Amino acid sequence: MGVASAVLSPIAYSPVAEAGIISVDCGGAQWEVTIDDESVLMIGKNHAHVSIKRYCLDMGHPLAPQVADVMWGAGYVCNDLNTGKPIGPANVALAIANYMSANY
Repeated sequence: MGVASAVLSPIAYSPVAEAGIISVDCGGAQWEVTIDDESVLMIGKNHAHVSIKRYCLDMGHPLAPQVADVMWGAGYVCNDLNTGKPIGPANVALAIANYMSANY
């Protein structure tokens, strides 16, 4: 008898049970970023994929959830895993990299 099984991605979007929430000032615009700690997939030393949700308090609505490709150390990179484009604003990307550096 065969057993069906599902493979769940560690970066699949789900309700955030364990999350870090960081506030970022981007030159007058306030952003809030939720980092889903349960989604972290370590790729290597100082390199991970993680689900994030960004919310610009000034715009009044959240942006679509993303999976960030984050590298930190001597410098940092924080790109959208799907598009390869940098996650912005730059202060938000830096805050995500700093969060990952401090916690992973």
